[in-house]
Amino acid sequence: RIDGGCYTTIRRDADDGLLSDYLTKRSRASGASIFFGGASKLNDIFSADEFSHSPSEALAKFKQSLQTYISQSDKKSTSQAVISNAQNLANNLNFAAKEIQKLRKDVDAEVGAEVKDVNKLLQQLKEVEGHIVHNDSEDVYSYMDQRDAILKELSGHVSITFTTVSYTHLRAHETRED
Repeated sequence: RIDGGCYTTIRRDADDGLLSDYLTKRSRASGASIFFGGASKLNDIFSADEFSHSPSEALAKFKQSLQTYISQSDKKSTSQAVISNAQNLANNLNFAAKEIQKLRKDVDAEVGAEVKDVNKLLQQLKEVEGHIVHNDSEDVYSYMDQRDAILKELSGHVSITFTTVSYTHLRAHETRED
């Protein structure tokens, strides 16, 4: 209290290390989720648990029927088994090829949607960062909170880190893990 007036100070309490750790962990979790989803779809295509469409199982049956045919070429049933197993192998490979094409089309669509989302978030980040840098509002801390929220959402799409340029300004970077 000075001369009957009351003065307060607003301070933003933020932990850059904690935010950075959150962004790293979220992007890793998102990447793992995407990888697991893709592996699961491939598993479904090849029915690895049931072997019904497994090319390796069809190939094994085809090879076995060929071995049997070599040792018993005089039997009509062995030649029919080779033809049947060859057709089954071809059908399984054709099925897998069609399903992989569908999967590729779906992945391309997902990537397109992700790119749109990332571009939208980057535009929002640019706008918010502009308000912070130019300090064109008395509520710069609100913009800093918005920036952190955008960074958190962005980390669900790409792996990012940031460096603090000044108390109110930071620079975001995409990181790559090999």
